[in-house]
Amino acid sequence: MPLDTELVSRLVSHPLELQPIYGWGWAPRYPWTALPRAALPPRLTLRLTAIVGDRAGVGRLQFEAGGLGMRWTLFELRREGTFDFDERIGVYDVAFRTERPITPEDHAGVWDDLDLRGFGLVGRPGFRMPW
Repeated sequence: MPLDTELVSRLVSHPLELQPIYGWGWAPRYPWTALPRAALPPRLTLRLTAIVGDRAGVGRLQFEAGGLGMRWTLFELRREGTFDFDERIGVYDVAFRTERPITPEDHAGVWDDLDLRGFGLVGRPGFRMPW
């Protein structure tokens, strides 16, 4: 089970931080490999609104930062393992959207209609980078 759903479900409606990482770069929409790169956003605070299955979450940015306004955020694990936003910080595909992502049944389709896409780490406020 990739996300420790028992632990992370208690964090719904609580703040989390998103630390964008470069990975393959940030781009305005899918398919991101064919588009010009966007600037790496700063560390952001989001309020977790839902856990989607055992691999993904949805949140809303809490402050206007990096020109993103207060967009909806979808994040989905990229690696195998069990993660909890505390001691075990995961690496995620991250997407920002103006409209709330549809979850969980239509979850796969949200990656096709994005404002910005990239990679990042998600954890409780003040988490340390795992490397």
